[in-house]
Amino acid sequence: MPLMPHRSAPIELSGVVKLISNGKYRNKGPMSQGARQNMGQAVVIDTGDVVVALISRHVEPFDVNALLCLGIDPTQKDFVVLKSRVHWRAGLGHLAGATVECAGAGACTSDYRELQFKKLRRPIYPLDEAVGWSAPA
Repeated sequence: MPLMPHRSAPIELSGVVKLISNGKYRNKGPMSQGARQNMGQAVVIDTGDVVVALISRHVEPFDVNALLCLGIDPTQKDFVVLKSRVHWRAGLGHLAGATVECAGAGACTSDYRELQFKKLRRPIYPLDEAVGWSAPA
């Protein structure tokens, strides 16, 4: 059973396989500098419009070497899209001219209305803002 109450439909993708990798790299830093990471088997596909990296193990993409080990140099791209909430800023934030944050489906949503709380004392912020609660200062 998924952690979220809905599932995403598969996406059909066609393109040219540009790279197949074991997904192993060392963090450049500043976060966890020198630590070994393992994304598992990884594939990079060029669709002609976008380059997509598919990995088999979840790794938070907070280090530039997560991309470089897949042959993707973010300094040579107009746009880079990551599935990451915050950690990406450590090693990649300085590369961003602008940031667009999106709320996607998944186990780590920012929209708490998507989650099904079963044992929760009410009222509680931020779920019950409508009853007069406000964000802590």
